[in-house]
Amino acid sequence: MKGLIIEPHYIPNLRYFSRFLISSSIILDDISLFRKQSFRNRSYILSANGILPLIVPVCKERSKTSFKDIRIDNTRLWQKNHRNSIVSAYNKSSYFEFYRHHFDLIFTTHFDYLIDLDLEIIKTITEILSLPAEIILLSEYHGKIETLTDHRNCIDPKPRFNKADDSFTSINYTQVFSDRFDFVSDLGMIDLIFNHGPYAGEILQKSITRLV
Repeated sequence: MKGLIIEPHYIPNLRYFSRFLISSSIILDDISLFRKQSFRNRSYILSANGILPLIVPVCKERSKTSFKDIRIDNTRLWQKNHRNSIVSAYNKSSYFEFYRHHFDLIFTTHFDYLIDLDLEIIKTITEILSLPAEIILLSEYHGKIETLTDHRNCIDPKPRFNKADDSFTSINYTQVFSDRFDFVSDLGMIDLIFNHGPYAGEILQKSITRLV
């Protein structure tokens, strides 16, 4: 399997983590310029009222700032708000109590930089799902980028920027509010983890339609 390069996301979705099953190593691009209104600092969960965005506020920087230099605006109570939103959305899901401590720890830890927050969440979810890929920051990578599969800027909340991917098919699974909403795809991986726990990896595996 080839290594893959992709930008870090905040609570990435299933398509993002499906790359971890078909790549020997994941190179997280912390050097490229930060893009606003992307998954770099946002994710989506399913609440009792429908899809809810979770957005990490960032400090205003000069127009061209690399990802690794983006600071979180901790003057706003985003951690408390995100944690409360997640608890409200998933406290009745089948596996919430089994996995909540992993994320409670993240939302009670101080992060100055967005890259540190994203990396901690990605590593936490990778460990929960027992994903085998090695994770390396591009700023610490010494190999040749040309040998990697480039998946940067392919997964985006805006449909016009979200690139088609025939190696991934969204798999429907039971969600906590399935009685009131049709299946919602592209949610953060915590939706699958809290709803299906130890079976999350199996569902993720079924989403892969071919190796890249």
